[in-house]
Amino acid sequence: MAHHIPLPLPLPLRRRLHHLFILALLAVASGNPSPGVYDRGAEEAEAYSILTFHDYTPPPPPALPPPPAAPAATCAGDLGGVGDLDTRCVVPVSVRLEGGGVFISGNGSLQLLDGVSVTCQRPGCVVSANLSGDIRFGHGARVVAGWVSLAATNITLGDDAVIDTTALAGNPPDKTSGVPTGIYGDGGGHGGRGASCYVNKGQTQEDSWGGDTYAWSELKTPNSYGSKGGSTSVEKDYGGGGGGVVWLFADEIVMNGTVIANGGNGGTKGGGGSGGSIYLKAATMQGGGKISACGGNGLSGGGGGRVSIDVFSRHDDTHFFVHGEEFRMSRQCRSSWDTL
Repeated sequence: MAHHIPLPLPLPLRRRLHHLFILALLAVASGNPSPGVYDRGAEEAEAYSILTFHDYTPPPPPALPPPPAAPAATCAGDLGGVGDLDTRCVVPVSVRLEGGGVFISGNGSLQLLDGVSVTCQRPGCVVSANLSGDIRFGHGARVVAGWVSLAATNITLGDDAVIDTTALAGNPPDKTSGVPTGIYGDGGGHGGRGASCYVNKGQTQEDSWGGDTYAWSELKTPNSYGSKGGSTSVEKDYGGGGGGVVWLFADEIVMNGTVIANGGNGGTKGGGGSGGSIYLKAATMQGGGKISACGGNGLSGGGGGRVSIDVFSRHDDTHFFVHGEEFRMSRQCRSSWDTL
């Protein structure tokens, strides 16, 4: 049987086939690659985008404190207003709240007209509002309570408008010693220590203090009441009350009024209460108002409270006061510490 031996290809033809083989490999390499570990895909590529790493959107506000154990308020029935809380509620006359407070909720807006006051004078009384629209305080409008928390798209405090929690604190946190002991009329403590006019044996005036500081873990989101000042009598409490709590959450805050969480005054027979807590969180803030969480004065001054302003873009000229109050009745006593 004859065997056919394949003849070798001519050299030019072999070179041509070799070139075609190389071109085929290049064509495969330059085509669409198969998905693999290095193909992140559109979604993953977006996650690594420089725009993502430099996203300056302000973070969302924290959750509001729990509302009081009471049914949601109505515009007309509880606030004496006109309209409703799902559209627009206008409060034309002052109203005094009773009980533990009021919870205002809806998809609309709330407006307090010029000079209108919403007050709840019981210590620890809560005025809480969570609205999808705006909250507006007219000229000289006021909200007075122990705890005021307002959340809305826009919160505007007009000229001379006031949110005031002075001396209306509820109980300070458990396991704290901001309320001074004894009957020496010492000042209450919170952000700063309370002052004392009493000097223990073996100590100097510089070593003598009233109530202690507390709530150090809440510096960014302060939410503690201030503490009462001490009394000089076991029969009667002469100490000033602690300052309350104010929380304002909004996309925009216009601050042309005053927010106060001062401690109460103790007079000649009692120490001043310590300042409370103020926390403002917003995307933008403008205006030129005043924010104060000072200690109250008295036989011995109360320590200052705490203020936290978490605003992404500020265009305001707000004045802040968070100092402890000096003694008023005895020039021998050391004043309380300031607080930041």
